[in-house]
Amino acid sequence: MEQTEQHPLIGKRVEFQTDITSFGTGQVIAVDLATERVSVIDAEGQRWNGNMDQIEDVSLGHGRMIVGSTVISAGIYTEDQQ
Repeated sequence: MEQTEQHPLIGKRVEFQTDITSFGTGQVIAVDLATERVSVIDAEGQRWNGNMDQIEDVSLGHGRMIVGSTVISAGIYTEDQQ
């Protein structure tokens, strides 16, 4: 994976989806623009690799909260697809 120091995601704190209802947080350490994949390292030092569409920038305090079957993301309410 190409590490692109200039990409705006590098160093951002993000939330990443690990399965349909589970999420983790970490810092973006690499971005591959050709494949639209990112690498994230969490607080325990575990590396997660995934697609850009599986992450959400939470560096400004925005995040995701699941209430019942409703996902609340950055003030936008969407029904969970379970």
